[in-house]
Amino acid sequence: MAYTMHIDPDINCVFFKHYGPISVDEFVKSFSDILEHPDYRAGMNILRDNSDQQFPADISFEAIAASSKRVKEQDSGLGDCKWASVVGDAQSYSKVHQYITSGRLSENPIERRVFREMEKAREWLGIPVDYEIKYPDPEETT
Repeated sequence: MAYTMHIDPDINCVFFKHYGPISVDEFVKSFSDILEHPDYRAGMNILRDNSDQQFPADISFEAIAASSKRVKEQDSGLGDCKWASVVGDAQSYSKVHQYITSGRLSENPIERRVFREMEKAREWLGIPVDYEIKYPDPEETT
């Protein structure tokens, strides 16, 4: 698994820290990890930190739209929430923005936005400035 996850019910947020190569299959699997976690409650916000990854330039819009359809089936289980993705470069921003745009043509309970700055994502989600995200070590999540 190329990510670690932390859920904080008091902050009403699921936190992901991604590392290593980007994999659509792992992205889809992360939905199952959320829904199966004992601390998760429908309607929690989601913060994905992809700032240390670069989305491959060769990912086509068609591939993004296809993965969006796979994920849309799982979105209803997450309920009404906000989803912030933080990326580290302009190319990744463009790819995530394409993904978000491809999902806007259908009804969806999740409001998604992509950010280049963690502080702005945290502010949008209502996470206190002094809150420290406590990710488990990657070895603990495998």
